[in-house]
Parts: sequence; structure tokens; C-alpha cells
Amino acid sequence: MTPEAAAPLELPEPELRELVEQCVSRYPTDGMRAVDELSALFPRLAEALRRRVAILERSGLLGPERPERRYPEQLGDFRLLELIGEGGMGAVFRAQQLSLGRLVALKVIRAENVYSPRSRERFQREIEAIAAMRSPGIVQVYTVGDDHGVPFYAMELVDGINLSDLVLELRRIPPERLSGSDIRATLARVVQGGDSTSTGGEADELFAGTYVQACCRLALRIARTLAYAHERGVLHRDVKPSNVMLDRSGRVLLLDFGLARAMQPETDALTRTGAVVGSLAYMAPEQMRGDKGIDGRVDVYGLGVTLYELLTHRAAFRGDTQEDLRSKVMSGVVPVPTQINPTIPSDAETICLRAMAPESARRYASAQAFADDLQRFLELRPIEARRSGAAYRVRRLAQRHPAKATAFTAGLLLAVGGPSLIAVQERLARTEIQGALAQAERYQKSYEHALKAALQGMERTTMRLAGDEQLATGKLDGLRRELLEGAAGFWQTMADVDDPHPSVRDALMQARRVLATVRGELGDLAGARLVLDGAVAELERACQAATDTQRPSLEQDLAKMLLEQAQVMATQHDWLPAIAAWSRSIEIGQASLPTAPNPKATRRHIARCRLNIAQVQRQNSDARSAAATCREVIETLGDAGDADLLLLARTQYSSVLMYDANLEAARPELEAVVALRDERERLNPGDAGNLRGLKTALHNLGYLHQQLRDLPSAREAIERAAVIARRLVEAFPDRLEDKLGLVSSLIVLGNVCLRQQDKVRAESVCRDALALAEAMAVAHAEVREVNATLAQVRGGLAQAIGDNSAHYSEAASLLRAAKQTHAQLARAPEATAQDLAHLGTTQGLLASALSRLGEPEEARVAEAEALATLAAAAQREPDSPNIRRNTATVLSTGIVRALVAGDHGHVRALLQKAAPVPALDAELWTLLRVMPAEVIEQLEHLRALAADK
Repeated sequence: MTPEAAAPLELPEPELRELVEQCVSRYPTDGMRAVDELSALFPRLAEALRRRVAILERSGLLGPERPERRYPEQLGDFRLLELIGEGGMGAVFRAQQLSLGRLVALKVIRAENVYSPRSRERFQREIEAIAAMRSPGIVQVYTVGDDHGVPFYAMELVDGINLSDLVLELRRIPPERLSGSDIRATLARVVQGGDSTSTGGEADELFAGTYVQACCRLALRIARTLAYAHERGVLHRDVKPSNVMLDRSGRVLLLDFGLARAMQPETDALTRTGAVVGSLAYMAPEQMRGDKGIDGRVDVYGLGVTLYELLTHRAAFRGDTQEDLRSKVMSGVVPVPTQINPTIPSDAETICLRAMAPESARRYASAQAFADDLQRFLELRPIEARRSGAAYRVRRLAQRHPAKATAFTAGLLLAVGGPSLIAVQERLARTEIQGALAQAERYQKSYEHALKAALQGMERTTMRLAGDEQLATGKLDGLRRELLEGAAGFWQTMADVDDPHPSVRDALMQARRVLATVRGELGDLAGARLVLDGAVAELERACQAATDTQRPSLEQDLAKMLLEQAQVMATQHDWLPAIAAWSRSIEIGQASLPTAPNPKATRRHIARCRLNIAQVQRQNSDARSAAATCREVIETLGDAGDADLLLLARTQYSSVLMYDANLEAARPELEAVVALRDERERLNPGDAGNLRGLKTALHNLGYLHQQLRDLPSAREAIERAAVIARRLVEAFPDRLEDKLGLVSSLIVLGNVCLRQQDKVRAESVCRDALALAEAMAVAHAEVREVNATLAQVRGGLAQAIGDNSAHYSEAASLLRAAKQTHAQLARAPEATAQDLAHLGTTQGLLASALSRLGEPEEARVAEAEALATLAAAAQREPDSPNIRRNTATVLSTGIVRALVAGDHGHVRALLQKAAPVPALDAELWTLLRVMPAEVIEQLEHLRALAADK
């Protein structure tokens, strides 16, 4: 007797509509291959599927007759290799970054959306949302750019599969027959070049155990990523299987932040009109209704529906039409997961259904709470979620079938004597309410006192945590960051309290200031600004509605909040709003001076605002206004009695004088500041604020000596500045400003060493600076100053190694990358003349590097670009000594190259460019006169010929 053959497994067939949707979504990239693959997978539906797709093709909705989208072969530093995927707003390409030779995923706005302000704003918002976050669950952004009006960003190239495709692959086997290892095997089979041993570590844990456990681990990692994003004020709003990627190493990545927005509704200009965005089948009911004030629970809902699909291999909601689907989502009725997959444990089903509850109040309050319950389930501990009770189920039944419910309820009341029952219930409710009110009144004062005391204590602890140098050193660095993240969560909760009691409103408003400080310490400038913007708007509204008695206190709080808001704006180079906020703060302070309880403190506040405005004036090339503002502040601070602020004012005044080339006037100011801060450092070596001031003063003094050509004094001062800067970075590793300060000092030190012919030290310093700058650029890709600093470091290193033939190619590559970054910065709306000057200088250095590489034609092009860029900078700032000096340097190096090549015509042309500008001509000849006498004689002869011509 022969044994019977085992019965073949039957594939649980999806609905035809679902397969058509898969074909439509894949058609732009896969074409008919998608139809063939799905037909082979589900042969019984193949004929109907092909018939539906053919109808769509004939209707013009699919097929080659659709306009071809054209993309350039290269964008900025990136060569586009192949289209990976395309969505409603953008296209993702596999690309090569030319300067570094690495493969990346490059997302570009879709060709037809380039000129759509709405699409560009949404694309920009996606860039800002992703670049501002650093999480293992979010794809790392390498760089952001814009090439001739086409925005793009480069991110790591992920080799994996999205959960929508994973579910489709897993449908080969019913979910109750799967295990976690089946997900691993599917991943290894689908990912190109993958194998079953290509994953390990985290992947071993992810895929261990039952299929349900593996699905819950996937959901847990997504929930943690969402919690991270929500803590930073970002909602995803489109959580669904196709937006989650599982890579071959076992990482779970949340993709496509194209619909992400800030959690405060007033900041979302794209959806303020009530427009519904997202994918209907995964969209929370309140999101579908276009409700205002949606929060992180919409993402919890989307993840709950995604988990449902993972567990059951079927979509939670299906509809024949959009309206049908919308109606089913709003009803919230889904088949119980265990009816489809009986192996799902009760707790896992409860967690899934609680996350996707149709009423937001019944869902998990946050993504973190969702993650915590998933963790409890996986650790076999009791979960927090509870199944819906009978009363809730009856109420939901009544909402779905109101006529039947009304008749049933009426009959029940008549049967038990309705009027008597209602009267009894009313008396009981009234008694309970009265008792609760009485208890609330008894406890209100003690509650308010306790809350204020707790907030004050927590504030002291948080600010100590943010500024304590000892806690931020060595092995405690990670602990400090973890504690700061926890503190941010606490203060976020306090800041989110709606309509607080007037007696605690001030304390809760202070919570926002502390939260913004913590966000800044963690490098989250966008999050800090979001908090402060909301606080300022709320205080403005409160001031308008306040009585004459209430208004002075509220305006004082508003003035402080405006100062902090403007400081964050300035750090983001958002100059005009920053100046407006400082000016408004000054206006409030001046108006309150006659009645201020502490006039000296008010004057100090006004002085801080003015110093900040002077800083922006200097950065925007208005040195004279900046100097006048600084002098005015220094004069008024004598009465304010604030030695720290006076030192800051003198430091800033000296830097303005240096910027205006008034070096002799700046030197005594700087030397006095260094002496005063040295004395403070001797008395209190651990004062981080004084160390930062001393570092700045020494840096400026070193730069001043460099300009005066006193290189030994310059090196001594800048070496000290670099030592202090490194000490600060080691003490406060999370402070972006300290890292920028260190890199800035290393750039100047490298330049001084190079001018002293100490090329070994110059290269070492510049490579150290480059490593620091590249690390900052990865962590803070959205910060303009970080990108500018990275470009400057690349230029500095190129200069340091440029004379070594072994490094010619590296130097040119560094300068090309620096030129690309400077060009992007110079094209930005907030660009200054100095941005153009940096670009022109880099183009000039590139010309020299290309000449050394034996590429004279390319060098001549780069030289022409440099002179044109510097001329544009000079038009915007005619009296800038830096621009004049940089222009003279480009001209002199070009003249030397032309002399070597024997191209006297080009020498005359370059000399002729400087002749009409006496100051530039004098600067040029100062540089040329270091050459041998016979060369000078030849140059003067050529200049005379050029003048005659």
C-alpha cells in the first residue's frame, strides 16, 4: 500500500480589487511584469486580473501613452543610475555620489511637481522632518540639495522589502502555519543577493519565536520610531505597510514623511483648510473627517491597522468604492483577528484592536504607550489594554443601527418602569457630582501648591542636567543624553496641558521655555523653535485678552519668550523674523521701564536683544550699524551692573571692528577681554560660560594677528583657543555650538600653520577638523552653519595638501564638494555677500588644483567663475576688505599660472580687471611684489600695455 501524497497548501486568495490595486501601484516601475507575477501567484484570478488591467490601459489610465517623466542624468554631486520607486510626490533613484564614490538613494521631486508650490512645500517638509531626526528606525539622510530649482535629498540605500510586499509574499502560506523564521527566509529570498545567513544580531531577536511574536516585534520597533518622531513634534500621518521597510540586516525603517507635519495644527499650512491627506484604508476616522487638532493617535491607528494586516494577511477595511471604504473605516467594524488567524493570542488581539479603535480616546494615548504594551506582551507580562466592555459594544451597536437600538431601549425601559428608574439614576448622579465638586474644592489649593513646587524642583534639576560639565563627561555622556530625553518627555507633557487653571498657567508656560532649552541641548533646533513659536502665539493672545492688571506680567513673560524665540531663529539663519522678534521684545521692555519692578534687569534684557541684533547686522555685512549698536550697549551697561554682559558686548564690538578691517582699534579691546576672562578662569576653572567667552576672544585675537601677519602670535592664541574648544566639546558632547567652535578654530589654526610652512601640522589639523565636520553634517544635515563649516574645512584641507603631488586628485575632489555646498548656500534666499565670497574663493582654489592636475582648460573655467562670483559679492558689499583680498588672491594666482604658461595676453586681461578699482589694484600688487624683480618688471610692462590698449 502506497502512502497518500500530502495535500497541497491552498493560497488564501485576496479579492480581485486588491490585486488590481497592487498592479496599479507597481505599474509605473514594473509595467506588465507586475501583472505576470501576480497572475502566477494567484492563477485562479489571473484571467480576471488581466481583463481589468486591459480596461485600465484602454481608458488611458495605464500604459505607455502616459507622458514620460524626464529626470536629469545628474543632480548636483549625484549621478542618477536607476529609478527605484515613484510615488505621488517624488521619485527615488539609486545614485552615485561623485565626490565620495558611494551609492545612495536620491529622492527627487517628481518632474510634473517641480513648479507646484504646494508640492515643493510638501517635499521640503518631508526633507525637514527626516533630516531633523536621528533614529535607528528612520533612514539616515546624508545631504540635502537643490540643483537649478530641482530639490533633492540623499539618504542611505536600503536593501530590503516593504511590509506590503512582504505580506503578499507570505500569502503563499496561511498565517497560522507561519513562524518568525519564515519572515527571515522570505526576506533572504526576495532581497537581491540575500541568503539566510545574511542577517544576525538584532535580526535573530526580531525573527525568533512564533509568527505573531515576530509581527509584534516589527510593530514595536515602528511604535518606538513614531514615539521618537512625536517627541520631536512630527506626525507621520501616513503609516501603512508600504511605508515600512525591513532591510536584510533586520532593521525596521519608517519611510515617506511626505505627509508629515508639526503636531501644532496652526503650523500646517498645507492642511489648514481641512483637506484630507493619507491612505483611506489606514486613515484614522478623525483624520478622515479633517478634524483639527489631531495628534499622535492617528499614527497609532495607522500602525494598529498595519499590525492587523500582518497578523491576518488581509486588509482591515475593503470597499468597492471610495465612499464604501470611507463608510467602513468610520464604522470601525472589522473581523476579529482570531477568526482569520486562530493562533493569535488574546493579548495580541486586544493590543491590535485597542490601537485601531475608531474613537481616538479609546486608543493608546501615545505611540510610546502602544510600544510599552507590545513589550509587555512579548515579555509575557500583563498588558495594560483591556477588551471593550458590554456597555461599549452596545453603544457601538446603537451607533451603527440607531432605529433598532432605540426600539430595544424603549421596550426595556417600559418593562422595568422607566420613569422610576430614570429618577433614581438622576438622584444618584447628582449626589456623586456634588461630592466630587466638594472634594475638588478641598484639594485644589494643595494641588496647585504641589504642582508649582514640583515644576520648580524639576526645572532646577533639568537646567542643572543641561549645563553641568561633570555630568557630561566620559562614561556619563550617554546617561546625560538619556536623562535629557526623559526630561524632554516630561516637559512636553507639561507644555501640552490644554486650558490650564490661571493659578498654574505661569508655571506651565515656564515649562515651554525649559522644554525649548532641552531641545536645543539635544540639537533639535526645529523642535525648540516649534515650542517657542507656540508659546509666543499663546502669550500674544493672552495679552490681548488680559485686563490692565494682568497685562504687565504677561508682557514681561512675552518679552522673555520673544528673546529666546529669536535666538533659535538666528541659529537657523532666519534673520528677518529674528530681528522682528528682538525688536518687539525691546519695544515691550522699553514701554515697561517706568513701572518695572527691577529696571536694571529690564535694561539688561534690552541690551541682550540689541547685542543679538548687532550680531545679525554684522553677519549681514552692515558693520557700521553693528558697531554703533555695540557702542550704545556698552555705554548703557555701565548702569546695569552686568559684568558678563559687558564682556560679551566688548567681544562682539571687537569682532565688528575686525570685520570692518579696523584691526588696530580691535586689538586693545580683545586683549582686555582675554585678560579679564583669564582672571576669571584662574578663579573658577569650571565656569563653562567663561570658557566659551575666553575661547571666542582668543580665536578672534589669533585671527586678528593673522591678518596683521604676526603669525607666531596668531598661532599662540589660536592654539589656546583650540585647546579650550576641545575641552568644551569633551565636556558637552551634545552642544552643536561647541563643536562648531572647535572646527572653526582648527580651520584658522590649519591656515596659520600652512602660512608658516608647517604643512605636516596643517594637514593633521585640517583632517581632524574634517572628521568632526563630517560627523556634524550627518547628525545636523538641516543646519546651514554646519554645511558651511564642512565646505570651509574641505577647502582648508585641500590647501594644506595641495602642493603634494600624491594628493592632487584628493584636493580637487575636496574642492569640488566644497564648491557644490557653497553654491547651494549662495543660492538660498538668506544668502549674504560673504556666502558669495566663500564660493568665489573656493572656485579660485579649484582653479589652482585643476591646473596642478594638468587640466588647464577646466582651470581657466573655474578661474572665470571665481572672478564673476567675487565681482557679484563686491557689488553687494563694495567696501568689504575680505572680498577685496580674496579677489586679489584669485587674480594673483591666475597671473602666476598665465606667466608659467607664457600666456601674456591672459596676464594683461587679469591685470586689467583690477586696474579700475584702486583698492583692489593696490591689494593685487601687494601680493605680486613678493616675486623676483625681473618678474615684477615684466608684469609692470604688461600692465602698461594693458592700460594703453
